[in-house]
Amino acid sequence: MEAAAILREELERGGLIPPSTRWAPLAGGRSNALWRLCGEGTDLVCKLYRPARGNALFPNDAEAEATALRALEGTGLAPRFRGQAASALGTVILYEFLPGTHGAAAPEMVAVALGRLHRLPIRPGLRKSVTKPAEISRMGAQFLAGSKQDCLWKLRPEAPDVPPVERCLIHGDAVPANIVLTPEGPVFIDWQCPALGDPAEDLANFLSPAMQQVYGRGPLPAAEVEAFLVAYPAPAIVARYRRLAPLFHWRMAAYCDWKARRGEAEYEMARDLEIAALEG
Repeated sequence: MEAAAILREELERGGLIPPSTRWAPLAGGRSNALWRLCGEGTDLVCKLYRPARGNALFPNDAEAEATALRALEGTGLAPRFRGQAASALGTVILYEFLPGTHGAAAPEMVAVALGRLHRLPIRPGLRKSVTKPAEISRMGAQFLAGSKQDCLWKLRPEAPDVPPVERCLIHGDAVPANIVLTPEGPVFIDWQCPALGDPAEDLANFLSPAMQQVYGRGPLPAAEVEAFLVAYPAPAIVARYRRLAPLFHWRMAAYCDWKARRGEAEYEMARDLEIAALEG
């Protein structure tokens, strides 16, 4: 019996979806399985979680996504949460389908939307991501354990002396594929690794050449990077990002090397792009 058939039966029995809902697989879904559910009065995304796909930098936590979506209800920054269920195949999250285009939002629009997110006064019960430079460096070193990329060890930046940052709600994986350009503006999806953390981390993930390569259309030109940073509404966080950028690039290069060593070949080029950013 196919996964969709099993989930349909369980969700209908639990009253989470009406009978005769049409199921269609959605593209993307590198970490989890996704379907669009359409029917009379119904247009949802069903996400079946595969928790083993998570890691230290990008966890894959269904409870965290449900918590974030509930907390962001009415902000226009996330899809509307519609339910959660424990199925025979794993945890399922349901949220409203967003009409729009993935990865089409201009960098300036994303910067403004991230600024709105980071200013929200909400502090839901989520993990605390690392914010200290030494912790960022340590995580990169953990990803590099066992690597043959000696050049990456040699490129390891010194941890800069930056003041502590006030934690806020961050998306944790604000890459182009996780941003839908709707008629109302950019909306963030795939909230499986939100955190209370450093807003500069969201900036780093969006601007990352590796993440733009794997989840977008290739690294952003320098002018678009600068336009993003100018549009972000908190100059102090932009200054913090600029100080931490070499360390963020190094950690991302180490992460991509770790992914490549596990058979995901596209991360080899992604790693090399981060190395080029470090060397540039």
